[in-house]
Amino acid sequence: MLNNLKIIKKIIKKYKKKSFFNDLFQECYLEFKKIINNNLLNKKNFFKFCYWKMKKIMIRIINLKKNKKKTELVSIDKPLFNHSIKYFLSEKEKSFLIEFARTALKNIIRSLILNLPKKEQKIIRLRFGIGVLRNYTLDEIGRLCNLTRERIRQLELNIIIKIRQPEILKILKPFIKILKSLE
Repeated sequence: MLNNLKIIKKIIKKYKKKSFFNDLFQECYLEFKKIINNNLLNKKNFFKFCYWKMKKIMIRIINLKKNKKKTELVSIDKPLFNHSIKYFLSEKEKSFLIEFARTALKNIIRSLILNLPKKEQKIIRLRFGIGVLRNYTLDEIGRLCNLTRERIRQLELNIIIKIRQPEILKILKPFIKILKSLE
């Protein structure tokens, strides 16, 4: 297995500093596995055949990368098995992804709020205008809940601290990252 990787690296070594090296390596490795599994050639012909096949793959990937750089599309990097794969999106796909991320984020925030006690739910909904027509001031919320403005501010701070737990932030970060990268 290690020798197989050395053969692939030897063939594609001149592209090592290129941005598409990982994609190139991955494609060549998959093709190499196919050749090994289906090949009945002797050693000399085997290496010639591998070299020819990998050169063909390299040319195809390089041309594909050049063509994609010429188009005006949005790319998002997603790591997969320590390699970077780029997904190119049209405007329609981009808007769909943004809408999906927003909806998912709203649903997660709703479920976070529903896990709070009723009093805290009411305060946070009124303060940030979630499920109501407008945002309320601390004074207005205080009058509605029969509490002082300072007590409402303290409760608001405690609620925000609860929501900012590392486990919850790990859930929210991917959606926020998608929104920031696409908008």
